[in-house]
Amino acid sequence: EAAAGEEEKPKKTIRGPRTLRGKRDIKSDKILTPEQESLRDTLSDITGTKNSVLMSEDGTVIDKVEVKNLANYLKESDNEDIRTIVFDGVISQNILDISSGKGIKTLVCKRKGKISKLPADIVVWTRDDLV
Repeated sequence: EAAAGEEEKPKKTIRGPRTLRGKRDIKSDKILTPEQESLRDTLSDITGTKNSVLMSEDGTVIDKVEVKNLANYLKESDNEDIRTIVFDGVISQNILDISSGKGIKTLVCKRKGKISKLPADIVVWTRDDLV
């Protein structure tokens, strides 16, 4: 009981850690292919570096390029072996369009920016798709 003149303080409820935007814990029952697991691991490795990794059909690393230089690198590159790009950034329409023109099949990024049209010949995976 509270003494005269003192208010009784409400008891605090202890809750678990908050999750982003009400999403459940990131334990999902998605089954990833070995290729997706490899791409997820590559994305984890470069997170925070602002770099991108350019890979061939078989997953061999062809080059590493800073994300800010990626569009120009792709425009100027005559390397036709690049099939996958994993990058520590947000995908833009510009990167999608250039990649499509270069025959790149898969883009893996932290998240998607504003994309008005997704080329039919490209698969885009975000970090959320690969957890």
